[in-house]
Amino acid sequence: MASDLAQALAICTERAGDTFALYPFDATLRDDLLLRRTHSRAAHSKAVERLRAYRPDTPGVSGVGEAAAALAGSKKLVFLISDFHWSEKEAQLAGETLAFHDVVPIELEDSLETDGFPDWGLVNLRDLETGRRRLIAMRPSLKERWRVLREARRNRVRQVFDASAREMFTIRDRIDWMRLTTYLVYGSA
Repeated sequence: MASDLAQALAICTERAGDTFALYPFDATLRDDLLLRRTHSRAAHSKAVERLRAYRPDTPGVSGVGEAAAALAGSKKLVFLISDFHWSEKEAQLAGETLAFHDVVPIELEDSLETDGFPDWGLVNLRDLETGRRRLIAMRPSLKERWRVLREARRNRVRQVFDASAREMFTIRDRIDWMRLTTYLVYGSA
């Protein structure tokens, strides 16, 4: 979904006559995926395709500081696209380092993270950032505890961004383009 959003944003900036840039990060700024500001449609396309083909292999989000430093200069519209499985400290770092810019946090949520689990049974989990697998004995109390912890973390991260950015927009499972457009035009969906 992140690459679909990047592609749509690139097309919108092209049509508006603005430049587009892509500063992906994990634990560091990903130079192999980076695209500096340009009007070039071909460069936009190539960068989005590199992002689409990328498979995360390094956990972390501390590269947000490097990305923010690369954005130095005039105020910019920054779309911060993530699942936001971040600690409160990581969200504060992002909020502080990007505070000068107009930040639009877009959360990508997969309903399978919580709703897709059975109440009982063995669940084979794979960390999308590290690729590591774990076998978990699922039960209703564990499922509910995960849901509560996930919601509490989401609320803390949202509070951090509410203080330094626009209201967070959540995309669950698929992009509702009309809802996203309404959010971007009116500031809420």
